[in-house]
Amino acid sequence: MSRLVPSNQTYTPISTTWSLPQIDSWTVGFDRHWKLLEDLHSSTAKNTYPPYNIIKMSDESYGVDVALAGFSKDEIEIVHHNGILKISGKKDVEILGSFVHKGIATRDFEHQFALADYVEVKSATFENGILSIYLKQELPEEKRPKAIQIQ
Repeated sequence: MSRLVPSNQTYTPISTTWSLPQIDSWTVGFDRHWKLLEDLHSSTAKNTYPPYNIIKMSDESYGVDVALAGFSKDEIEIVHHNGILKISGKKDVEILGSFVHKGIATRDFEHQFALADYVEVKSATFENGILSIYLKQELPEEKRPKAIQIQ
């Protein structure tokens, strides 16, 4: 089932006003992360197909909904590897006749999302042309904050 934001809630995008030079001035050892984000941004900045939503459902859980009209679930592949979620689709269609108007895009695609540490794909469903992926960040017990007793 796709997750749409209820009409009584407003959409507030996450602020992305920092630039990497500002961040570099007070971080150490994050070069690999910045490079990954820059690479993903440059590869996806021009790619707006297929349309998608990223939904923050709680502090630890997220959803990614991708509109895939005209695709079947057998034509879609989801791969999570080394902190990258890759969604791709390959459409093998033989058109009988010619289009008078073609408004439904059914071209091949690949879209990548960088996932934070400990974010795992919990499930994926495909219903009514919407691919819904449920993600959850599960920190190991040793990574969670602990209260320190004062002796």
